[in-house]
Amino acid sequence: MYWRDPVCVTACATYVVYHWLMPAVGVTPLWNGHVTDVLLIPAGLPFWLWLERRLGWRDDDGVPRWREVAFALVTWTVAAELIAPRLFSQATGDVWDSVAYAGGAVIAGLLWRPPCPEAKVASGRNNCVEVTGPDKILCCPRRVRLDMDRWPRPISVISGAK
Repeated sequence: MYWRDPVCVTACATYVVYHWLMPAVGVTPLWNGHVTDVLLIPAGLPFWLWLERRLGWRDDDGVPRWREVAFALVTWTVAAELIAPRLFSQATGDVWDSVAYAGGAVIAGLLWRPPCPEAKVASGRNNCVEVTGPDKILCCPRRVRLDMDRWPRPISVISGAK
């Protein structure tokens, strides 16, 4: 997974286009700063998790968990928007940067969720089932299908649990 993850590859490629290629040909992209801020978590978190895995701080190579996404979001927001402006005169804190980081984190987190197991979906609200795995997650059928076969699937389905 990690750097080969489709979300990470797409975010990194988009970053290169918006940050280096478009300005090189003289095109100033609209919302350039905030587009790159949206890409921060999707592009950076897989590399951080790879480092954690190599250092033995992470037990598996699964998709990023919501707590890992949230930790990266909070850590980066505090570092870049609260601490950096106090340490560096050229740094500025901007609430819209934080909103962009959060938007990218939510989008990436949703794309990183594994698909539902091959089982009958319990009839219920929005045809969702509760699934056990590394985290308890609410798993709903998705319209967007990514190549996620290499990711671990939840072990069992708890039908009727709320």
